[in-house]
Amino acid sequence: MGVARGRGRGGKKAPEKSDSVIAFERGEHLFDDEKFKQALVQFDKCVRLDPQNVQALVYRGLCNQELEKHVQAIASFDKAISLNAECVEAYYQKGVSLGELQKPQEALECFEIAIKLDPSQGTHFAGLARSLFDLGNVQAALDTFDKAIFVEPDNSSLYNSKANTLVDLDRFEEAIQVLDKAIEYVLQLKY
Repeated sequence: MGVARGRGRGGKKAPEKSDSVIAFERGEHLFDDEKFKQALVQFDKCVRLDPQNVQALVYRGLCNQELEKHVQAIASFDKAISLNAECVEAYYQKGVSLGELQKPQEALECFEIAIKLDPSQGTHFAGLARSLFDLGNVQAALDTFDKAIFVEPDNSSLYNSKANTLVDLDRFEEAIQVLDKAIEYVLQLKY
């Protein structure tokens, strides 16, 4: 015996999705398809309908980042943080936007909080390293890139970030060594 169409277990009608959930899901799909302006419209709608939706606020910030509207992105991340002081992604992404706005000290503070909340993400350390570099603390930046690679050795973008930093310093031999280590690591995983 089949269940009546549109009904869940026991013949009960499945709950309908709220408009905010529908907007959020549409926004996610549009974001995944890199249609950031359209996704932003959906996340704006979701936040209007559900102002406490931290995920929608973070996505709204991410859309604004992709559209290079970093001031608006930071406003969304700040709102997400005000609702959930442990929203790691909001701190990390706020740091990214602050870095884009040439505010390395403020970015550094966000990356430090993100690391404190979740030290398992090499990208958090890489953000911190970029901020340290922008502040002129080159050795601390390179040491922090090493921490990033230690935490997440299978993330090739971390090796690339350190190598690019070394290239910026005209330290080409060291950059090549870092990239060689990345290749070694990949080959170890393969065999």
